Amino acid sequence: MLFIHFRINKILLKHINKTEKGISPKALEFTILTACHSGEIFGAKWQEIDFKNKVWIIPKEQMKAEKEHRVPLSKGVISLLKSIQEHIQPQDFIFPAPHSGEMLYDMSLTTLIKRMHEQKQKENGLGYIDPKQNRVITTHGQHSVIGLLIKLITYLKCMNISSLTSYLMKQKLLTYVKLIWKNVRA
Repeated sequence: MLFIHFRINKILLKHINKTEKGISPKALEFTILTACHSGEIFGAKWQEIDFKNKVWIIPKEQMKAEKEHRVPLSKGVISLLKSIQEHIQPQDFIFPAPHSGEMLYDMSLTTLIKRMHEQKQKENGLGYIDPKQNRVITTHGQHSVIGLLIKLITYLKCMNISSLTSYLMKQKLLTYVKLIWKNVRA
């Protein structure tokens, strides 16, 4: 099941980069790559990004637990942020609503995912279905999947990785774990 979610993420990212334009697709990509909740993404401001240390510092006021949260940023996320900076007017929000400049709303990602699902469904008859929920994927589902991956990486870090190689090969996760592990350390 976990493999299917990673495969969907990989296909989603490819779809976003190949066909989608605008700020909502960038917000969705950022959501997938950082594994943060959409509310945190929408409220993200440029002054919270520390490019030098490759970290996003989310203020406690934006967090459910009311504690400051630090999100490490991979090279891919840094590149994404820099590409956004190149194409928008300087504003507070990283992902501003196109017309108002205020923060995006959750419906913008829901609408984007629904549109992408319909496009993919025409292409392959399947679209982007969460196999566990048997419905179109959601950003919350993406957050949950990455949470599982982080638990797996933590487990692997505590154990001898080579002893789990054959198990992971059977699960077809080894490639994804290595890719994510590389991004986590970057």
